[in-house]
Amino acid sequence: MRDLAAQICLQLSAAPTFRDLTRRHIYFFEGGRPVSFADLEKRDGYWSARCMVKGQPERENERPGQHGAWKLANVSRVLADDGVICVTSADGQWTLGMLWENAHQVFNNPEAALACLHSDPAISNLAPGQSSTLRGWMLIEAGSPEAVHAKLLARLRKAI
Repeated sequence: MRDLAAQICLQLSAAPTFRDLTRRHIYFFEGGRPVSFADLEKRDGYWSARCMVKGQPERENERPGQHGAWKLANVSRVLADDGVICVTSADGQWTLGMLWENAHQVFNNPEAALACLHSDPAISNLAPGQSSTLRGWMLIEAGSPEAVHAKLLARLRKAI
């Protein structure tokens, strides 16, 4: 099978200190700097839910732009540096970050019932009967998105 992917959903609906329906405190990284999904939406000019990750092949239905009535299909023109996605706590003192090996997209869903983060991995081509293992990391610590980003990337480099 080709072009396999998984969706890893980290739901924040039960974690009110990290639940940000405004998307101002949910970040991906571009050029080594955090960019909020709220700022991304302003740059794209439409409600951007997803960013593809640099170096990952885009599928035909994942081209940048607005897509139909299902707003979570909206893909940003901006490419994320990597698969790290972070959210800061309401008081700004804590950061929760997630990264999956071979992530092909990052996105968030600010709907109140979910309030989730995604770092979604692509899976290598598999023949019938084959399996694949991917690793992922979640980190919660006092500090900035930049610090959590660096620690998650260090864990990924160590694992490879």
